Amino acid sequence: MKVLLVAHEKDAGGVSHHVVKLSSELINFGHEVKIVWHTPNAINDISLPLHSKDPVSLFLSSFGLLRLLKDFSPDVVHVHSRMPFLAVLPWAKALKIPVVYTAHGNYSPHRLSKLISLANVVISLCLTHQIYVTKELGVDAEKIRIVGNGVDTERFKPKNVEKAKDDIVIGLVGRLVSAKGFSFFLKVFSYLPIQTKLVIVGDGELRETLEEEAINLNISSRVVFMGKRDDMESIYPTFDIFCLPSIKEVYPLVLLEAMSSGLACVASDVGCISEIGKNSIIVLPKSDLNLWVKSLLRLIEDKEGRQSLSKRALERSKTFSWKNVAKRVEEIYLEVIKNEK
Repeated sequence: MKVLLVAHEKDAGGVSHHVVKLSSELINFGHEVKIVWHTPNAINDISLPLHSKDPVSLFLSSFGLLRLLKDFSPDVVHVHSRMPFLAVLPWAKALKIPVVYTAHGNYSPHRLSKLISLANVVISLCLTHQIYVTKELGVDAEKIRIVGNGVDTERFKPKNVEKAKDDIVIGLVGRLVSAKGFSFFLKVFSYLPIQTKLVIVGDGELRETLEEEAINLNISSRVVFMGKRDDMESIYPTFDIFCLPSIKEVYPLVLLEAMSSGLACVASDVGCISEIGKNSIIVLPKSDLNLWVKSLLRLIEDKEGRQSLSKRALERSKTFSWKNVAKRVEEIYLEVIKNEK
């Protein structure tokens, strides 16, 4: 099978990572895959001016996409960003090539977002996300298939790390922005025992504010701001508990990484989190200070409970291996190809 993946920026975080990993697995399955990015001089990929803020470059890129569709002759086109979707859709329809679209977030329900309903199939990330895509973007529920994000289960796996005997290390990972709920968690942490340590991995506009809050809460000696790290596979195993106190979230990759690393996980009940966790993590109402404190106190005191939670999270994470995710996407490709004939 020939597959054309169309995305936006090659270095745009979670979406670009998703496209690269999906491509790798599909190639492992024996398929021929090409990726189109808005990235000048992309090595081994196809670069077209698919910039969402420049209608002229998008219009020009559509002719490059037409040539590519004719030369490569893919069996299916899989698009991962809205503006490139508009550029490729008319030509794919004219050439009778089925188009799959993955909605990677809760797009604002304006006209351009609603045009994704013209794809043969729209992939949403979970049932909660499917409801949003159906209700807010007007996509027919019969067109929607659910496929979550994947995690590299080989990279992120449990490792034995020496730890201080009595210390419990809680880890937070993510951009230091208000939506992640880190300010709320500092308040939660201020009620936890003195032997509890907090490690915050990530950077962002709120770093100085959060550091000041830690000082004002008299917990700065127990809080470490590590900044952004690229070796998270070595960082997760140093945690005893992973927390995700997000106020707003769709499908957090860091939760998959923490679960795959075998951590006891506690997360806010937002977006797809309860479906990701599914009886393998503790899911709590967002910003409920009393409940978060009580739940973490119990978990800190219950070593066996942490170990049980850790095992369940690790087992559940196998569902999200990139091989499993790619297999499900492959099934969708075969479905739309069959239906197009």
